Amino acid sequence: MRITSHIDTTDVEKQLKALTSKKRIQVVRNSVNRAVAQTRTQARRQVQEEVALKARDVNAAIVGRRAVRGQLAGAVEILNKPIPLHRYGAKQTRKGVTVRVKKSGGRKLVGGHFVATMRSGHVGVFRRKGDNRLPIRERFGPSVLQVLNDQGQTQRILKFASRSLQKELVRRLGAELRR
Repeated sequence: MRITSHIDTTDVEKQLKALTSKKRIQVVRNSVNRAVAQTRTQARRQVQEEVALKARDVNAAIVGRRAVRGQLAGAVEILNKPIPLHRYGAKQTRKGVTVRVKKSGGRKLVGGHFVATMRSGHVGVFRRKGDNRLPIRERFGPSVLQVLNDQGQTQRILKFASRSLQKELVRRLGAELRR
């Protein structure tokens, strides 16, 4: 999912025209990049309010595309990448594995599963496919995109992105005009 935001620049267009072309591009680019970083942080915070994930796991699924000289557009992309159940604090018990997915709930038992380390060093929560030892399948928890969609947070993130870009553009424009 890609979050795109458009703002109304009619109130700042006159001030933008007062700047040189090079400065205008610099102000817009820096404003967009700052808004992308702030939006990415806000999205991570909203996800972490709901689920028990570390920031690095959430950040891996939220990608910020910065504005560059040739393209004055930025984007925050939320990947629908599954997150291994092990990242949700999996603990091996006699009956299976317990995990804490939601922050509001307690630990849940996932019966018949086990924690294993693969030859590659990857640690995960697995379940046997049948009665035989192999094959085994890794289990995954909700992705960052699923968490945001379930809670209806995407609209809040869009509004935040618009406000952030508008505020940052006004702030940087004012600072540039005072010079």
